[in-house]
Amino acid sequence: MRLSIRYKILAVTGFLLLLAVGFYTLLASFIFVEQKTALLYEINHSVAVNSAAGVRSSLAQVAETLKLYAVSRLLASKSELRLPGSGLKENFIEGIGLFAIQDSRFDELPFGNGVPKISLPIDSLQPQLIAASKDQFTFWRESTGFFLATRLDLTMANALRSFVCVAQLEEKHFLDSLMSASVFESFLATTNGNVLVHLNDHRIASAEPIADHPLLTNQKTAGGRTGVQSFEYRGARRYGAFAPVGMSGLFFISQADEKEVTSALSVLLQRSLLFGVIVLTLTLIASILFSASLTRNLQNLARGVVAIGSGNLDSHIQVKSGDEVEALASSFNEMVDALRASRQAIEKYNRELEDKVALRTKQLTETNATIKAVQEKLVQTSQLAAVGEVAGRTAHELLNPLTAILSRIERSRIAVQKQDEKESIPSQIFEILNAWKDEYSKGGFAGLTSSLGVASTVSPGKTLLDEDLGNLEQLAKFWQSEATVVSSDLDFVRDQAQRIHRIVDKMRELIRSSDKSEVLCRGAVEEAAATMKDFLSKHGVTLNLDWKAQKDTAILNRDELIQIITNLLRNAYQSIQGAGRNGKIALRALNQERALHIEVEDNGKGISPENQSRLFEQGFTTKGPSEGTGLGLAICRRYARAFGGEVELKSSKIDEGTCFRIIIPL
Repeated sequence: MRLSIRYKILAVTGFLLLLAVGFYTLLASFIFVEQKTALLYEINHSVAVNSAAGVRSSLAQVAETLKLYAVSRLLASKSELRLPGSGLKENFIEGIGLFAIQDSRFDELPFGNGVPKISLPIDSLQPQLIAASKDQFTFWRESTGFFLATRLDLTMANALRSFVCVAQLEEKHFLDSLMSASVFESFLATTNGNVLVHLNDHRIASAEPIADHPLLTNQKTAGGRTGVQSFEYRGARRYGAFAPVGMSGLFFISQADEKEVTSALSVLLQRSLLFGVIVLTLTLIASILFSASLTRNLQNLARGVVAIGSGNLDSHIQVKSGDEVEALASSFNEMVDALRASRQAIEKYNRELEDKVALRTKQLTETNATIKAVQEKLVQTSQLAAVGEVAGRTAHELLNPLTAILSRIERSRIAVQKQDEKESIPSQIFEILNAWKDEYSKGGFAGLTSSLGVASTVSPGKTLLDEDLGNLEQLAKFWQSEATVVSSDLDFVRDQAQRIHRIVDKMRELIRSSDKSEVLCRGAVEEAAATMKDFLSKHGVTLNLDWKAQKDTAILNRDELIQIITNLLRNAYQSIQGAGRNGKIALRALNQERALHIEVEDNGKGISPENQSRLFEQGFTTKGPSEGTGLGLAICRRYARAFGGEVELKSSKIDEGTCFRIIIPL
């Protein structure tokens, strides 16, 4: 589906705007949360520190007023010299009490002079009086208001006396000072978790003990220092701070709920999204107006291109936009002018070309006749060269089986020639026959049997008949063994003759794919070794077969594998002959990397480094004309590569020997 460019512009613009608004919203949210959190920490810390300082200042002022009134009461001898009760109202004290410490007993001393008394009886004050006598200050809350007790030590009549002063504070004034200092939820509590004042939304509320509050736990380990942290308390995430008052074990806690951050963030996101929608709408309207003007020029450009594509090279594209589209239209017009000029030049050239083609056609006809005659001569020459190559390859391939046949025929000839030697077993048959004829002619059958019973002079304890029968038995065994050898040699000669027939048949054509089948390579290797063993043994060369391979099944032509191995064995023999030493050839087989490796190693004269790189070139040889044609190794490699294998020179050192390796994929 094809989309107009204006819709593409709108889609890209809208996507970029959405991406920008989303990025702005995420960035603003992140910055707001970070700044809001830091601000909450700072405000809570300020509230806690300032409120704690205010409480400490107020209580210190009350304590000083108490001590002043107590000293006035104890040291002034006349009541008119004592401080009046009106001074207590100025310090927001509703009543005071003075108690002398006498042997763990507290005796109340009246003030008089219009000084108001506290509203609590001495029995209910007993625990606080004891605490104040020990800790210097005690602050607590009763149903009637807030109370502060402080200890006073005076030297009177050269004796140190201790007193406890108690003040009852105006509850409204004390709470108003705390409420004006707190904008968040705040506590004025003791170290054991008892809440004296709980301020929440500018109202005084009753509160449960906060002994499990995380800030209370941290305050105990802070060593009198202030602190801030975020924490989980009673199912809500909070930010808070604490500050010690420094008197009577009091400390101040200020905290804020995390919901304040999330609610503000929600408002920010809503406003950001609304702003993004407004900006997106305005941008899309502007994009629609801009794309309309842009696509109008592009449509004119497209119509002009279609006209030019249809072959109308006289038309021009008219675009007046003052931008790149107008520059593109101008370039198209210039291209059309150039195309029109090119077409006219081509038409003129075509007319001239037709005349030239007619002339060249006549010349080519005459040239083709000459080339045809030359090609016929080249074909004849190629056929002669192919015949020569086939003849060379055939002669090289026939050499190995013919050598084996000649070796077996030579062995049979030697065995037959032994019949002419006097000491051989076959000559004894004539001696026995002549002796029997003489005895028979002299005395007939009786004379013959009588002579056969005479004791033998050659074999003591035996008659001549026993001796003759033994000789005949040996003769029979000899011919039996010779018949087996001759039969084996004849089978071998027959196999090699059939192989020659296959080689000749295979070399009838230059290119013909060989038949491949599943072959057990060990049998082929052993046959190749048997083919060459008689010849090598005759010339004093020892051939050892070391078969270590566990797998030897491959798809190849068995005769070609035999030919490869026999060629390598013949080359090894010729190398040994050139070295002039007792020859040894090792034929080894082993498995390596999913292949069968067959190595032919000799102790001959080796191959010089400069000749090693040319060993497999067709026609290259270091032997004399009567020993090699330079085709053997090239044929071996071609056979090996035909079944996916390789023949390569593994190693060679001068006067030490050479090792060739055949790689056969299994």
